[in-house]
Amino acid sequence: MMPQHMLHLGHARVAALNLGTIAADLAEWLGVPRAEWGVSTPLFARLQPVPVQAALISVPGAAILVDACDPADLATLEPPPGYRPPPGLADQLAALGLHPADITHVVVTHLHADHYNGLVRAEGGAYAALCPNARHLVGRADWLAAQAAIADPATLAHRALAPIARAGLLELVDGARDLGGGVSVLPAPGETPGHQIVRLRAGGQSLFCLGDLYHHPLEVERPEWLVNWADPAATRASRAALLPEILAGDALVLATHIAGFGRLRQAGARLRWVPA
Repeated sequence: MMPQHMLHLGHARVAALNLGTIAADLAEWLGVPRAEWGVSTPLFARLQPVPVQAALISVPGAAILVDACDPADLATLEPPPGYRPPPGLADQLAALGLHPADITHVVVTHLHADHYNGLVRAEGGAYAALCPNARHLVGRADWLAAQAAIADPATLAHRALAPIARAGLLELVDGARDLGGGVSVLPAPGETPGHQIVRLRAGGQSLFCLGDLYHHPLEVERPEWLVNWADPAATRASRAALLPEILAGDALVLATHIAGFGRLRQAGARLRWVPA
């Protein structure tokens, strides 16, 4: 099964991997009272299917995975009615001609479960890194905040993150980090204190893997609507820092929970998410 969304930028190939779907109550997520629903009422009146995507960036000498969700594990969280998980991450990599051992870097945008629960695989009654040769880059602030959960054997954080640290594959990131080949990790706190994104520059173009900087096109069009668990000031500051480069270069963007690649375009006084 090939990815539904794939593109080439100069020397780079980028695939958006569909790793599942969750059912979102957008009114609750964004804290929008019924009196303000307006033309968005159809989106707020019922649960909306929201994708969970990872990205694979292939450049000469490196294969970089951005986030890692386990579709089977995701199905136990908030699946829509009749949900059937897509193929797992290893199978989707195989469809692209790669084995998990070929991955050189895994960038975890932040430590929410749907971004890291696919980092490991079961092996002999224990768990081991799915990508055993990859450096796993995690924002230091998120790692420090998760220490109690990682130390608790009953938690998902312990199951999925502790094996990465034990294997010596963990790299904690403060600020920007150059991965080579035109790929950089950039801080973008707000969703979590250690939230980070990935920028690719190749072939005279740019692509940003935004993680959870935005969760739905409504957040692009209505920036006053923010998910209720994020830090509003930090989120707005991260967006303000990144938007000038994204808009000036008409960059491609990929967000975990917005299907496929898109672009951010000015529409009067507001922005719009336009599918690419």
